[in-house]
Amino acid sequence: IHHRKPKSSEIIFSEIKEIETAEIFENFFIKPTEKNIFVDIPLTPDFATCESCETELFNEKNPRYFYPFTTCTQCGPRYSITKKFPFERENTAIEVFKMCPNCLAEYKNPDDVRFHSQTNSCPNCGIQIWLKDNLGNEFKGSNKEIFEKLAEELSKGKIIALKNTAGYLLMCDATNSEAVSELRKRKRRPTKPFAVLFSGISKMQEYLEISELQIQHFKSSESPIIVTKIKEVKDLAIEVFGEKEGISFIEKFNKIVGSTPKNIEKFIIPVKR
Repeated sequence: IHHRKPKSSEIIFSEIKEIETAEIFENFFIKPTEKNIFVDIPLTPDFATCESCETELFNEKNPRYFYPFTTCTQCGPRYSITKKFPFERENTAIEVFKMCPNCLAEYKNPDDVRFHSQTNSCPNCGIQIWLKDNLGNEFKGSNKEIFEKLAEELSKGKIIALKNTAGYLLMCDATNSEAVSELRKRKRRPTKPFAVLFSGISKMQEYLEISELQIQHFKSSESPIIVTKIKEVKDLAIEVFGEKEGISFIEKFNKIVGSTPKNIEKFIIPVKR
């Protein structure tokens, strides 16, 4: 188990014991956690979308096509949605979204990657996405059309408020000086560097000084925000940097925050640290 454990798992302690029993075990199942018990385990962090779920996300034939909250047992939010231990759906912020028959079948199937995935959902039963302008007018369309509209508005210099589990992230085009300056004014953040979202590591390496260790962090389950130095400014707006030489950058969102199509890149996201 130490050599074949899931990528996002960490084994702190393991022990093998032989016991004598007359009971015959014919099946394997996970028992529901007892109520009101003390659980002394660390709460796991949020995990970035895994390759398998990302493949589903951009597969036109998949029912989760452009569904930004696609997760499985190997990825998705943990810390940010947990209300109390143990980590069961009923103890999270998404317990109001009841699984549809298809999601429930995945949840109960031991051979499925979403077996007992507490964040399992799909467009039919999960969180819905929507896009409104500053006057409250809602844009009607499919998930894909909403993201295409989002990309279009960003390219026009608009500032987008993206709701997540901790509030709102504000986004704009990181190559548009006017948009970045307006964002600084609205955020009242005159000096701190902004975080920039890139479409992948290869794109980051064109702009940033990235070490092998930082790449390893990006490829980890947590895929954190990392601070580094600029290698070449290229088309990035100088206002991105504020009065500092460094820059924060993100490869991809955890999907409870939101997903962006792969043609959306180099957008600013102010984040709290």
